[in-house]
Order: sequence, then C-alpha cells, then structure tokens
Amino acid sequence: MFVGKSITSYVSGHDITDYISLNEAKYQNNIETSNTAYDVELTTALKAAFTMVEAWVGYSIRKANVKYAYSGLLSNGEIRVYSKVHSVTSVKYLDENEDEQDIEAKYQLWDSLGLTIYVTGSAATLSKSETNYVVNFVEGYDISKGVGNTESQVFPVALKQAILMLTSLYFTNRQPVAFGGNPQEIPLTYQALISPYQITKFT
Repeated sequence: MFVGKSITSYVSGHDITDYISLNEAKYQNNIETSNTAYDVELTTALKAAFTMVEAWVGYSIRKANVKYAYSGLLSNGEIRVYSKVHSVTSVKYLDENEDEQDIEAKYQLWDSLGLTIYVTGSAATLSKSETNYVVNFVEGYDISKGVGNTESQVFPVALKQAILMLTSLYFTNRQPVAFGGNPQEIPLTYQALISPYQITKFT
C-alpha cells in the first residue's frame, strides 16, 4: 500500500522558469518583454500556477529525485508506482532498525501508467504484508527532447498551456479565485488539457 512520498531534490536546470520563461508569461499577458514593472507579481503567479497544475496531475512536473514509501507488497509480490516515472534509482526495504537495505528487484516502466516493480530478492526476515519498501526514482518531464529521451518524457504542450492560462488568471485577478462549489473541481477548460496527464491512483 502506498504510504507517502517526498521530493529529495530537483534535478539541476529544471526550475519552473526553465520550463516556462518570464518572457513567455509576459507574452501570454500582453506585456512587452522590456516592461519589468510586473516581473515580481508575474513570476509569483507563474510559480503558483505551476504548483497548482502539479497538484492536479498528482506528481512533480519538474524533473525531481523522489522517494515513494510502501507498506507491504501486493499479493503477487509487486509494487505499483503511479507517477510520471523517468528512471529508477533504487528499490530498498526497511530492516528492523528502519535502515534502508538493498533488495533484488526487476521493473517494467510504462509511459502513461507509471511503474510495476517485481521484488525478486528474499530474506528470512521479509514478510510480503509487513515489510516496508522505499522506491527512489526520477519523476517528471524533461524540458526538451534530448539524447535517450522519448517523446513522452518531454514537457507536454497541453500542460504548458494550462499553466500559462492559470498564470493569467492569477495575475489578472490578484485575489482568491473560486472555480465553483467544490474546491477540488477542475474547470473543463483546464480539465481537457490536464486530464491526459493526471494520475490519481496510489494503490
């Protein structure tokens, strides 16, 4: 069962403004690039919009080193990681002292469905239902297509557009924005852009 996650660090060169520049946000808001009067407010709106979309999709859009914790394995000895997994760093289990220990594992990476890990190692102290596991991996999107990257690993245009639209909304209103009675509800305009990249299952 999925217990929780933490971001240990962001990969160098993958800050928010590396994905969407301040000038792109200015263009979205009909501001001349030479006009610096609103740089602080616009940068704040951009970062807020980026964070909001990350919350909606359920993982870090920025390329980051992350740690996911799981309690026990599924009945078939699997761990299922629901995220935008870029690459796997390590799979470990926690011993009786709560220290991370290596364990043999194979995994299958799925472009849109995350990651399935097959724990193949065994030890006398391990129990499928009681042992805690930690999966360390790189999550998120690359800024542009580079050597060894597939198209699905590159920052999607649809997510970029959703972030730019939200940036305009936050920058223009500069006050709390209500989308409707349900604070978790995503407006249809954004939903159409974001939903293909959204992951909400954490079994």
